Amino acid sequence: MVALVGAGAGFVMTRFMPPQYVVETTIWMERPDRGEGDRGPVRPGALLTSYAWVDLLNSYAVLDHVAEEMRLYAWTDDPDDWEVIQDLTVADDIEVGGYVLEVNGDGARYTLADEEGEVVEEGEVGTPIGSALGFAWNPAPELLTAGRSVALNVTTPRDAARGLAASLTARMMDQAGNFMRLELRGDDPERITATLNALTERFVEVAGELKRARLDEWEEILNTQLEYAATSLAQAEEALERHEVATITLPSRSTPGGGAAEDTGADPIFQDFFATNIELEDVRRDREVIQRALNQASEGSLPVEALEIVPSVQGSSEMMQALGTLNDRRAELRALRFRYTDQHPAVEEALAEVRIMEQQAVPSIARGLVAELQAREANLERRAGSARTSLQQIPVRDVEAMRLRRAVDQADAVYRDLSQRVEDARLGTSASSIADLRLLDRAQVPRTPESDQRARILFLSIIGGLGLGLLGAILMDRSDQRLRYPEQVTYELGLTILGAVPHVRHRNGGRTGDDDERVMEALRGIRFNLVHAYGSAGPLLVTVTSPGVGDGKSFITVNLALAFAELGHRTLLVDGDVRRGGIHSLVEGRRKPGLTDYLAGKETREGIIQETLFPSLHLIGSGTRMSHGPELLASAAMRQLIAELRASYSVILVDSPPLGAAVDPLILGALTGNFLFVVRNGTTDRSFAEAKLEMVDRLPIRILGAVLNDVPSSTVYQGYSYLPGYLAVDEDEGGTKERPAKLLSSL
Repeated sequence: MVALVGAGAGFVMTRFMPPQYVVETTIWMERPDRGEGDRGPVRPGALLTSYAWVDLLNSYAVLDHVAEEMRLYAWTDDPDDWEVIQDLTVADDIEVGGYVLEVNGDGARYTLADEEGEVVEEGEVGTPIGSALGFAWNPAPELLTAGRSVALNVTTPRDAARGLAASLTARMMDQAGNFMRLELRGDDPERITATLNALTERFVEVAGELKRARLDEWEEILNTQLEYAATSLAQAEEALERHEVATITLPSRSTPGGGAAEDTGADPIFQDFFATNIELEDVRRDREVIQRALNQASEGSLPVEALEIVPSVQGSSEMMQALGTLNDRRAELRALRFRYTDQHPAVEEALAEVRIMEQQAVPSIARGLVAELQAREANLERRAGSARTSLQQIPVRDVEAMRLRRAVDQADAVYRDLSQRVEDARLGTSASSIADLRLLDRAQVPRTPESDQRARILFLSIIGGLGLGLLGAILMDRSDQRLRYPEQVTYELGLTILGAVPHVRHRNGGRTGDDDERVMEALRGIRFNLVHAYGSAGPLLVTVTSPGVGDGKSFITVNLALAFAELGHRTLLVDGDVRRGGIHSLVEGRRKPGLTDYLAGKETREGIIQETLFPSLHLIGSGTRMSHGPELLASAAMRQLIAELRASYSVILVDSPPLGAAVDPLILGALTGNFLFVVRNGTTDRSFAEAKLEMVDRLPIRILGAVLNDVPSSTVYQGYSYLPGYLAVDEDEGGTKERPAKLLSSL
């Protein structure tokens, strides 16, 4: 039964588990050449530096667009209904859930009900449907035919995007990370193929937009720096021009060597003095600019543009590298803010990196550079002071002119460098239409499912049902304290099995002749085994008992006595159950006067022994009910009666109450010295029987064995059954006829 239930459950599950299909596509990603240096702002692998390609693929900038484009927020289980819902769009405040659209019999009106069957809207066919629920849905009237019913489910585009991400798998195909394989699973091959193609196209599109946005931001930063450098160059040229205009009419002054100032270039001392003073002024000015930038950085804003045009900063590779990295992070942050809010993980990560660069990395390097410039400044002051005494007559205007010319040259060099970088950025922006991602192959509609779990589920359900049934049977068998197997009598109770009485079939309230013959044959076997278990000393004197009520003790006692009487033994059947004894009714005898009457001195021994309808079988009834009946069983009169009866009968069977009812069976067992234990299959409690047997073990009572009553015709009791076709029959002249059964009561 459990196996059938499992198979049925598996069949039901297969109805709700369609085959799963998988579509694939491959994307090639351009990676930077590790052997090449920085070629400028257009670096192929610099698009994603703070998050992975998979993060971009799973971003809502990609997934939301695909969910809306492919209408993933609305679906139906019936393929024929897709044409009705394919144009359905939703608003932000949509009421999600399941709905049923039904068209009335004349095809003029419709009703829209929710999952509980409550009608939420009704109207005429051809008008917009579900406007109050957030739907923008107006299917063509020819699709809504009379009596048509469409069941659909609707969710938000964001939830649909999450579901798309859950069914999407992305993995790198090689160690270098140049190829990405995308897989999408679903039960509709055409739909998942179109969805994956739309997803890859959107992925490549967003990657290209991010690249263009980053290059645009980089170009904007360079333009700002170029404007600052142009202003510095113009200011330097104006200062030089003003100086030349102011000093053009002044006469030249002689140098200590007797030549003009313009001719002093040939004098190494003069040239060194000029170079030292000019360098000193440059170093002092650079230090002051860097120090002002550090002061601004402590207030929260680091002027990167002002730092990059400082000659000393340009001469520091470490400082330039740090500033370049900061510019890259700023450009990435601006590009990310173009797509995401400040709460997006990628934006938060980029913002944290920018803050670290602005507040820790760059200021730390700048402070070290300031310390170096201070040391250079002190050294240059010492050099200039040592030469100042001998060169007091050098015109100040010449020194200023040389410094101004050098400032112009430096500003011009910075301006030219930035102009070239701006041009490179413009070229990169114009070429940014070539994205870092390329779609190598489009997804194709699969013809066969990747996995069809229906047969497997059905098989596992059947096996699981069988397993659960077997496990349940084992658990029930382990937890069942009732007697079920002959081994439980032999090994758990420690009793020898003398025979087994089979279960008989009842037909219309009665038994068949075959049933009675099988029982009688079993009783013959019990009779034979009981005689040999008892031995040859004296008459056979046995008390028959059982653990509890309903074990069939009286049935076995009466019919076993009849079996001995049939064999010719003078047999006495004693009803020792003075509380509820009733075996007299089975042999059509009387209950009183009986055993208690004799023990109470009210009747003689000859007066209580009754003859029965069966030859050689006599009966002593239980007698009159008395409250002190158990005491009478333990009296000397009872022992004397047993001794006298032993001399008159070859078989004496005493039917006692169950062991769990009273102390009476123990008294009778001690008097006879022998017990025959009757247990019933499916009824006797093993634990209870074992406890009662422990009490018997402490008394001078010999347990001859056990009789199994009401055993089924199963394999476990096969050793106690008899072959069919060997019934004992009477033969006469007319053929054969069955011998009349003498079974005295039903089971």
